[in-house]
This record gives sequence, structure tokens and C-alpha cells, in this order.
Amino acid sequence: MAELELAATALLFDSDGVLVDSLSRVDDVWTAWARSFELDPAPILPVLHGRPAAETIAEVAPHIDHQLAVARLEQMEIDAVPGTRALPGANRLTSQLAPDVWAVVTSASQRLADVRLAGRVQVEPQEWADLAVSNVYARRVGVNSVDDNQVAVGKHDDPCLLYTSDAADDN
Repeated sequence: MAELELAATALLFDSDGVLVDSLSRVDDVWTAWARSFELDPAPILPVLHGRPAAETIAEVAPHIDHQLAVARLEQMEIDAVPGTRALPGANRLTSQLAPDVWAVVTSASQRLADVRLAGRVQVEPQEWADLAVSNVYARRVGVNSVDDNQVAVGKHDDPCLLYTSDAADDN
């Protein structure tokens, strides 16, 4: 594989599918979760990746108890973590980066992301900053915590990425 040279002030990585191989487990868990509520998983699987679970659940199953559904799914995903591993090259890459120049941005809850990264990615940034309303989290060092009102949609929303960029420039 050819080496890539990249000039950047900071790097943002998604967790699932970038640092941690959890995508097949995610699909398995969502399938089991859907069936536990007597829902067909087929229309859910194509729309769940890259967004907060609570948002997906509100869209695909507005008729069920939202808090119960989110809590059940999170626990099922945590229980499935032993079936995940760091993706090839993830540890090599992150071990070569100073902890203050990279972050993990994920639509997973902080609790789930912590469990998925623990023991899989050898070198981790040191603090989680809540990018809240959309339940997106950025794990980073040297970037000020993000106020709940600053990111309304999620990690793919331009204001989220611009705020993260601006915050990194302030340090």
C-alpha cells in the first residue's frame, strides 16, 4: 500500500467502520432489536448508520416507548461489543498521532463509543465533549467542550464540522 502524506491541523475519525469493525454487529443488533418490538428490520437497516439511534428509532417506530427502545438498543449494542475489533491499521495510525490532534466523532452514545473503543484502539484522545442535541460526541483534547445548542443535526451536518474546525483553530 502506498503511503499517504497529509498536511492537517487535526484529524476527525468516525469510530464504527473506520477505527472499530462493528458494522456487522450493528446490523445484527438492530435486527434483533427490531424483532424484539415485532418490527420488520428490512426498512430500518438502510437508514440507521451515521445517525443517532434515538433519531432512527423516532423515525421508524414512533409508536413505541422511546426511552425503553433506546435503552434496550444501547444495552444490546454494548452486549455485542465482544464481537468487534480494531480495524487493520487503526492502532498503527492512532499510535503515531499526538492525542491533541485527533478526535473521534460518532453518532453512538458516549457510553457505547467508550465501550467499543476500550481495548480496541490502543491510543485514545483524553476527553469526550458532548455535541449533544443530536447525541453526537467528539472525543478530543485541547478543544473546548461544545454547548448543546451548537450542533442541531449530527456529525454530517456542516455546522458540526465547522464548529469542530473553529474550536481546533482556537487552540
